[in-house]
Amino acid sequence: MKNKSTGLLRKLLLTGGAKGRRVWAWASLFLGTFFLLLAVAMWWNFRAALHGKNGTDALGSGYFTVSRTVTDADMGIPGKIRLSDAEVEALKDAPGVEEVGKLTGAAFPVSASLGGELGFSTLLFLEAVPTSMLDTLPPDWHWTPGQTAVPIILAKEFLRTYNYVFAPTQGLPQLSENAVKAIGFNLLLGGGGETKAFRGQIVGFSDRVTSVLVPEEFLTEMHRQFRLQAPAPARLLVRAKDPAAPELIQWLRDHHYEVGGEAARLSTLRQVVNGISAGTGVLAVVLLASGLSLFVLIIRLLLAEAKESLRLLQEIGYSPGALARFVLRKTLPGALVALLIALGAATVANMGASAYLGKTGVSWPLFPGWVALGAWATVVGIVVWQVRKGIWRGLKG
Repeated sequence: MKNKSTGLLRKLLLTGGAKGRRVWAWASLFLGTFFLLLAVAMWWNFRAALHGKNGTDALGSGYFTVSRTVTDADMGIPGKIRLSDAEVEALKDAPGVEEVGKLTGAAFPVSASLGGELGFSTLLFLEAVPTSMLDTLPPDWHWTPGQTAVPIILAKEFLRTYNYVFAPTQGLPQLSENAVKAIGFNLLLGGGGETKAFRGQIVGFSDRVTSVLVPEEFLTEMHRQFRLQAPAPARLLVRAKDPAAPELIQWLRDHHYEVGGEAARLSTLRQVVNGISAGTGVLAVVLLASGLSLFVLIIRLLLAEAKESLRLLQEIGYSPGALARFVLRKTLPGALVALLIALGAATVANMGASAYLGKTGVSWPLFPGWVALGAWATVVGIVVWQVRKGIWRGLKG
């Protein structure tokens, strides 16, 4: 009996040549939802990549170094590049800044030497930074007085320069990170009548700080033993909520600070991505609105064409609520399938972007994320609400 009833309702209410128009409406819903999810995922995941989530600084992170801009008038005045405690405190109050760490340099001469095929002897510089601000923290990153081996974190850029610039021109072999870690070298600190010898051992590499880093306690003890005052920092390591925020970039420029062009580059890149996301989002909203409007219009036209059938069905005992539920069950699934396919397509596209960008060292989540899922759920809610609303209006009309 129920099947006969359903067949009667289908015959009286779902006739007409609106199938082609429904396909166009579903296609618009699919494209609109797909582009909307892409725009949201692009915006959200780029923010995560920009802040160096998952332990990577390949695209940039919340950290960057700050130093004073050197002008012609500053040449020959070493103290001009030093940053006072007052300037450090002022930087902590800059827009979006969350933490400021001093890059403390050595006040004594340092030289390094190595024998064998890779033999060299060169002057060297050492710096220390708060351990909490390091992007890599080897298990043996510590030093105690009396220890002859000094752990060192080397900037990855130095190794790249050696492998791709220096080694080929000198006929020297390229070195992997593991090979460099296996090579120890001699460190000679001080000069004149007082020197101290140590064994340097590279234990890690940093993308965050371009320097030769040693533990803070080592530099502190060496300054004490040489009876020297640690110099004021010439560079600062800064952690900001958004290092590419235009107001922070402008603050640094107004105070004549340099950030190596990195923060400015990321700010420009963020504006480009935001612009693309916004444009894609506008296109998505237009497609969604067009598809949904067309879909609701088709339903209302279908019900208008079945006006006499509706009156007949109500006369034989069908309530408006029962008719509305029937039309909803027969028309809404197609739209929901289109929305589900859009979610699947956006997920596949995001996984492809994650695989591609992962090869470059950029941390891009495998799935669109909860923000994109929230946007999709919102679209589903709007579609269901509008379709129900259109059906009731069609029945009342």
